[in-house]
Amino acid sequence: MSELQNLGNSIKSAVKNWWILTILGVLFILLGIWVFRNPLESYVGLSLYFSIAMFIGGVFQIFFSISNKDILPGWGWQLMGGILQVLFGYVLTKNPQITMAILPFFVGFWLMFRSISLASFSLELRSFLLPNWWLYLLFAILIGIFSFFILTRPIIGGITIITWTGIALIMAGVAQIAISMDLKKLHSLRKKL
Repeated sequence: MSELQNLGNSIKSAVKNWWILTILGVLFILLGIWVFRNPLESYVGLSLYFSIAMFIGGVFQIFFSISNKDILPGWGWQLMGGILQVLFGYVLTKNPQITMAILPFFVGFWLMFRSISLASFSLELRSFLLPNWWLYLLFAILIGIFSFFILTRPIIGGITIITWTGIALIMAGVAQIAISMDLKKLHSLRKKL
């Protein structure tokens, strides 16, 4: 068998709705930029915007996982992550005063979960023979490091949470967009085969 046939056999079906990850990535980047542009308002506003972004991100992740349940072997983890994000986003939206008090912990754990989810997804991309899978694993590790700093130093994290959150959100957005572009390539390759 030729390499093209081997690749064709390994790609069972193109990943549907790759563009959802692009939208999610853009939302993360825009939220990260907003955090940097409004540092004085960010801590108070971050609790509300973070809650809303978490809720919307969870809805997109649920839709993505359900629409790809026959394609992605770990789709259940994506679904569970989306459901948790929707639930946390809802609770945080209803209780902004609590959110402000424990915001460093929520941000830290949320970023840690995003890091683990991205690492898992990068390994799934590896099974599709995508050459850039390791890049997403690197992003996952970096996001994990930022979340570790926020969680282990909550007082300092509360003070510097704006910077750490802005950087981590932008990195998460770039990673989501890069993954969606690779999935789009996979989709196009599948059509050619």
